[in-house]
Amino acid sequence: RPATPDADAPDASNRLDGWAAPGARTLDCPAAGVVDGVVALPAGSPPSLALARSLPPGLGSLAPLDDAFVALNAALLRDVLVIDVPANASGGPLLVQHRTRAGLHAQAATRVLVRVGRNARLTLLEDIAPLGGLHNLVTEIVLEAGAQLRHWRASRGAPTVATHAPATADRAAGAAGVATTSIARTFVAVGRDATYQGYQQVEAGHRMREELHVALAGDGAQAHLAGVAHLLGRDHGDIALRIEHRASNTSSTSTYRGIAGERGHFVFKGQIHIPEGVRAIDAALTNKTLLLSNAAEVDTRPE
Repeated sequence: RPATPDADAPDASNRLDGWAAPGARTLDCPAAGVVDGVVALPAGSPPSLALARSLPPGLGSLAPLDDAFVALNAALLRDVLVIDVPANASGGPLLVQHRTRAGLHAQAATRVLVRVGRNARLTLLEDIAPLGGLHNLVTEIVLEAGAQLRHWRASRGAPTVATHAPATADRAAGAAGVATTSIARTFVAVGRDATYQGYQQVEAGHRMREELHVALAGDGAQAHLAGVAHLLGRDHGDIALRIEHRASNTSSTSTYRGIAGERGHFVFKGQIHIPEGVRAIDAALTNKTLLLSNAAEVDTRPE
């Protein structure tokens, strides 16, 4: 249920002008801003965007509470950004910008619920750039029969500094101790003949972990995934992927690249799970990495 403005809430609309509006103008698309877990929707937002401060239907149906960071997100949750595209409609592109600026030891919990109706289409762009503390993002996506979602997400932050790296203005933030930990968990349920296209980009940002869980739950469901990580200084970037082919006649492709320089550390884990009795599965997973220095590290485990 869309919420009415809260008089006691921080004025996130002003923050939206500073954070999300420039990107929205550049892309010429509607935008939503989430600053320190508070959602702000600009005037004239499309009907597919809504803010909920009570629990909307379907929240928690995909994200398990036995996951420690999902449980922490639920405990700290204030606002929920709901993106709901009705059947046979076409939405987007929509831009969502996530920011934190509450300080080194602060925690911000953000929740996004996406529903794309039968035979509907949506293009969703997300920009994640926390500036300190712990940013905990949980996203649940439901694609009904025949739906299509193109989902692009970029995660970045103030890079940390390797001891031998030259100082720059951006790296000075990392040297000054503005440590950021960003954890994003995304759960996707893909219905019959629906298609999910996802792209993840992880750039310098101290400690970042992106988890993507995709369930191909209906016959003919497809998932096409790609991602890249570029890590420098002492940055740590972690991408974990799990695709479940729960129905027959489903297909998935996953292509991920990692680049680590200076003393950066990249971790990739990819899993494809096919239950017994499921037939006619087409699945491919590829991960390639590049080390730019002797001190950089890469750990990769495709399964």
